[in-house]
Amino acid sequence: DGTEEFSFASIALVIINGLEDVTVTFYETENERDNQINAIDPNTPYQAQSNPQTIYIELNSPDCSEVAEFDLIMLPINQFDSIGSVTVCDDNQDGITTTILSDFDAQVTGGDPNFSVTYFISESDANSNSNPLPNNYTNSTNPFVLYPRIVENSSGCADSSGNEFTVDVLPAPETNTPDPLIICDDDQDARSIVNLDALIPNVVSDTTDRSITFHNTQDDANNNGSEIPNSNAYDATTETVFIRVENTNTGCYSVESLEIIVNTLPIFQPINNYRVCENQSDGFANFMFNTMDAEILNGQTGKQVLYFLTEIDATNRTNAIDKTSNYQNVTNPQTIYTRVENNTDQDCFGTSSFIIEVGSNPNYNEPSDWFMCDDNSNDSTEIFDLSTKITEIESGIPEDLTITFYSSLSDAQSGTNPLPLQYENTSNPEEIFVLIDNGTICTSTTSFTLNIVQVPALNEPSPLVECDNDGNGSTLFDLTEAEVEILDVRQDDIEIAYFTSMNDVENNTNAIANPSSFMNTVNPQTVFFKVTNTISNCYSVVPIDLIVELPPQILYIADYEICDTENNTYDLSEINTAFTPETEGISFSYFSSSADAHQDVNEVGPIYNYQTTSDQLYVRVSNDETLCYRVHPFNLVVNPTPSATQPNDRYACDDDYDGYQTFDFSTQNAAILNGQAPSQYSVTYFDSFISAQEGVEPLGDVSSVAHNSTIYARVQNNATGCFSITQFGIVVYPKPVVEIPDQVICLENLPLVVSAETNDPSDSYLWSTGETTPEIIIPEVGSYWVSVTTENGCETTDDFNVDVSEVATIEFTETIDFSDPNNITIEVSGIGDYQYILDDGFPQESNVFENVSLGYHTITVFDAKGCSSVSQEVVVIDAPKYFTPNNDGQHDTWHISGVETLPGTVVYIFDRFGKLIKQIGSNTPGWNGTYNGNNMPSSDYWFVAEVKNDGETFKVTGHFTLKR
Repeated sequence: DGTEEFSFASIALVIINGLEDVTVTFYETENERDNQINAIDPNTPYQAQSNPQTIYIELNSPDCSEVAEFDLIMLPINQFDSIGSVTVCDDNQDGITTTILSDFDAQVTGGDPNFSVTYFISESDANSNSNPLPNNYTNSTNPFVLYPRIVENSSGCADSSGNEFTVDVLPAPETNTPDPLIICDDDQDARSIVNLDALIPNVVSDTTDRSITFHNTQDDANNNGSEIPNSNAYDATTETVFIRVENTNTGCYSVESLEIIVNTLPIFQPINNYRVCENQSDGFANFMFNTMDAEILNGQTGKQVLYFLTEIDATNRTNAIDKTSNYQNVTNPQTIYTRVENNTDQDCFGTSSFIIEVGSNPNYNEPSDWFMCDDNSNDSTEIFDLSTKITEIESGIPEDLTITFYSSLSDAQSGTNPLPLQYENTSNPEEIFVLIDNGTICTSTTSFTLNIVQVPALNEPSPLVECDNDGNGSTLFDLTEAEVEILDVRQDDIEIAYFTSMNDVENNTNAIANPSSFMNTVNPQTVFFKVTNTISNCYSVVPIDLIVELPPQILYIADYEICDTENNTYDLSEINTAFTPETEGISFSYFSSSADAHQDVNEVGPIYNYQTTSDQLYVRVSNDETLCYRVHPFNLVVNPTPSATQPNDRYACDDDYDGYQTFDFSTQNAAILNGQAPSQYSVTYFDSFISAQEGVEPLGDVSSVAHNSTIYARVQNNATGCFSITQFGIVVYPKPVVEIPDQVICLENLPLVVSAETNDPSDSYLWSTGETTPEIIIPEVGSYWVSVTTENGCETTDDFNVDVSEVATIEFTETIDFSDPNNITIEVSGIGDYQYILDDGFPQESNVFENVSLGYHTITVFDAKGCSSVSQEVVVIDAPKYFTPNNDGQHDTWHISGVETLPGTVVYIFDRFGKLIKQIGSNTPGWNGTYNGNNMPSSDYWFVAEVKNDGETFKVTGHFTLKR
């Protein structure tokens, strides 16, 4: 109705939001709030005056105040009609069921997703939104009434009046649970064809208005999905089938379950004889038959085993033997009959039989445990000859026994997987099981243990290596040095011995009497280290290799000659390769006495300060790996070093400006030798000090050398090879650069000045005219020369010729107009050698230019000898072949080119039919391709030109093309 009451007291609580000492005052207008008059009583329900309506408020606290406003908005309530009466199905016949109330939401809201529904048992609860019903609601009466509260999701407004509806609970069809269907399958596939339809009378007594279907799952039955087809011939196994009985009038249904059990006939494997063995047997014993169940069933489930004395009893299931009590046989052997039947159907059974018999166990000797020493590996595995145990077990037994060995008791009892007589153990200790057979029905089993005793733990030793300084390959060895490496940890109760052969080791004979001083007999030689445990008497053996190392082989040198040095020292390492060319892995050291060399003390090298010209030294040459060495004496002979006197530097003028000059170095020999006999000494020259030292890559006596080079001279004694090095410098003075080309006297540009200036004030000049200045004036033609000399005396002379020429005078140019092609001829006068250029083209010697384009051109004439050039403008007059009036700035109008130079000339333009289109004079810009303001089409047009030139008048006709 557009009216509603609002509670301002509740609104005030929301605004204050728990703040202390804050009050809210409400007004209908802003003016009333500002003047604080006509405040609204918040404790009285307020009737809105309009929709929406603005309410003005003032908030006050002890310290401050604030104003604001908000709107009162009344939202309309959407009203829904009742859906009337609905029905639900019971799951039995008592009228009480659980209903999912949300299933009614779509009907109640008309399918509108913008509304939510809650259900109540009374209208007052719906109006107050209290005591809502659970979604899964179980009624207590039938029928029952539901009161929906329909809430708009966006506004929260609810309709809860006049929309209640009645729910009628319809009964489910009455059904009976059928008895389980038990079937005995005779083909062992556990399946059977069943007529399910034949079972319907067991479920319902009356099928009127009933639809009956069969399903494999409860869900399919509830949802009426995946119906079993061909229900009158269903291929069943042991399973549960669900039967749906539906009332075709109400749609309500009941579901019953049918248990189908498909039993199989038992499967019999051959049953082993049940044997009882005794040490002293009278042929009778007790048997417990339930111990045979597992073997007879062989994994089949859902079945039990019964035992009988006769086959008839087994078939008729009479006089069963109590299988949980002892049964004593009446004959030996005796047949027992067994019946295997299904637990759910004892008539689904089968029968079989087995033999029970009583026998005597074989007699045997109990084997003892076996102990064996391990090998050096101490890996706890060895090969055992089990045949020795056969002898032990059957010794003194009168029976003929068959004895086999096994790794497990089960294998021994079943006689499977016998071990080979040559057996390698798999664990330590390891129990071996023995099967003893005397040829009767009984066998005996026993066992013994294989034990491997560890031998003393030894390490493989490194070879013992000694040096043989006398070269005979034999020396003394202390074999006990290997004990620390072989026995790296303390071991008690052991005994150590050394032998020269394994045969002596095994026989424990010929032990080495003094192992700390043993002389080898061959090189290399192997001896054997034996350690015996004195308690177990087990021993280990390791070989020790004895190796005699020889010292390095050297060349024996009595004297080694060197050259004297300024500081009387020499690097003795330079001698190493003289003793042996192969120095890798070899160390050299030098001593002044044999004793120091052998003791490797007081080394004098490698830099040695010699005392005389023949010092006696001792070299010690050692193998870096074996440390074996030799000592050899020799004399260090010092030869004098020749003198090399430094000569003067060499100077020369560069002959070709490349900075190089050729020198004959042999002219320096006498100065360098300085009185030494040339027959005893050689002088060679080098471009580097290193090359001079090494005596490699010498220069020839005559060589080309660069300026500022240093030349090294090596003076060498031809007999001793001793040498000295000196040096001198090379100075290559540059020649002056003078290049004067042939000159031309231009008559329009006198006088002719020729310069040979080098910009070096120390240079001097001499001209063929006798003048000595850097430049001169030449007045006449002829041949001239100039010589320029540097302060170092280097001189350059240059010859040149002087000719005469002048700038050309253009007498006239001749153009042939309207000739197509157009030519230009230039006539000049002057004494020069002239060439011609049209515009910016290439120069040519001909004074005629052919095929010249229309319009203005520039003719340039220049002197080939270098005098000035002269230019003149000419014009070629003719009619263009086409024009393109498209306003692009290129060929937009048509006129005779150069017509402005022919005053009085008139041109008439006609179309192809002879119609006069345009008349233009010599001073007009030309035709723009229009007629009476209209563009003329692309076509050929004709012209008649009445040309006036130098008082003559003539006509020119032709045609051109207009292109658009």
